[in-house]
Amino acid sequence: MNVIFEAINKLYEYGALDIFLPFLFIFTLLFLLFQKIGLASKKHSAIISASIAGLAIILHIVYGSGQAKFGSGPFKGMTDVVYFINTFLPAVVIWIIVIFVFLIMVSFMGVDLTQLGGWFKIIVVIAIVAIVGYLFTKSTQILNKLPINSEAFYSLIILAVFGFIIWWIMHGGESSSSSGPPPNRAVPPPRPK
Repeated sequence: MNVIFEAINKLYEYGALDIFLPFLFIFTLLFLLFQKIGLASKKHSAIISASIAGLAIILHIVYGSGQAKFGSGPFKGMTDVVYFINTFLPAVVIWIIVIFVFLIMVSFMGVDLTQLGGWFKIIVVIAIVAIVGYLFTKSTQILNKLPINSEAFYSLIILAVFGFIIWWIMHGGESSSSSGPPPNRAVPPPRPK
């Protein structure tokens, strides 16, 4: 086990977290985007993606100060992409785990997630946008200039969303169990006697 920690520390010392992994991440996202929209051929997409990823990494190496914003040079005050990736992605993984565990708990309670209405899907999309927005603003430190306490504000939003979901699970089953056929199923005509 100690060998694994030493190997990871060596990779960190050689710059894998600051150079190689962010380069690979940026390159992969841009390459897939260019291929999806059909902007250029595969060879040209690879060259453009590598150039943009390389510029982002070089700016981090030359002007990066280990903080969210560049501290000096012509890019002073701009967000450091590598710092953003290294702080944003771990938080996203934590939220993915939280959502996955929540969905497992909901399925253990007997709620069929495939039968949920369109309004619930809208609420889920709003919750996902709120979480990603919170993580984005936290990683880029945009809200530090505002006079409000951003952590408390977003924590209240997240608590309200989860509170609504729990309320819906607890009370949603009663209103959906109405008598009669489901609204999308046609009622067969009566049989002649």
